[in-house]
Amino acid sequence: MSKVITVVVEDQPIVWDYIRSSIDELCDIKAFCTTTKEAELAIKEYKPEFVWLDCYLGEFADNGQGVKNSGLQIAYWIKNHFPEIKIFLFTASNETLILKQCENLGVEGIALSGKYISDKEIVKEGVRTVLNGEKWVSPQVIESFELEDFNKVTIFEFSVLSSLVCGKNTNQIAEEMSTTRKMVNNSIYRAQQKLFIDPELSREEFLDMFKDKIMKSFDVSRFYNLTEIVSVNSLIQNCLEPIMAKLKDEKLEKKRIGSIR
Repeated sequence: MSKVITVVVEDQPIVWDYIRSSIDELCDIKAFCTTTKEAELAIKEYKPEFVWLDCYLGEFADNGQGVKNSGLQIAYWIKNHFPEIKIFLFTASNETLILKQCENLGVEGIALSGKYISDKEIVKEGVRTVLNGEKWVSPQVIESFELEDFNKVTIFEFSVLSSLVCGKNTNQIAEEMSTTRKMVNNSIYRAQQKLFIDPELSREEFLDMFKDKIMKSFDVSRFYNLTEIVSVNSLIQNCLEPIMAKLKDEKLEKKRIGSIR
């Protein structure tokens, strides 16, 4: 495969060497851009076949309310002006909402939690896939799994564990779930028993095992039309939020997670 003309849009120059070494054998990089304006000018000048695109460029929204998704704005602009350009969106974020936005925009490649992909061969394979005209989502493939390990775990217990994995402490969880710390800690203990996880393990070790069980047994296709998952946190957060809402509104504390459809 001959090298394709490429523009890289990434606001952190420290990442440029990583990008160059990941795609240099496939891409002829004409420019590294750090802003939306630079990206548009480079794309007009070089007319690339492929754009490596960071999602967040450190640019603030016009209303001053935080950082905006500059990369998605550029993707929208590209697909409206140069629809033939293939886009590979690479971001440290694991927000699965980005997946839906990228799908709507027609973005060909998506690497969420990209900074955690230390194996450059994964990135190279993603780029090759996109250059060959196929869609690609990073990096761990999950094809068909069951919820058998979680059939005895209640929605309340699952929500507690998921919240812990997402970095929340027991006080936060108790407040969000309108319960007490004692109930939260009791739920952790009961879930350990149901999942046959040694109660003598440290909290960190226990959560690591819980994440492993999630990765091995949760069917992501129930929530997305994807055969791939980008991170366990993405999955948990997107399962957890609707479950938490139901817990407050429908009193589902004792309902088992295996009953979710």
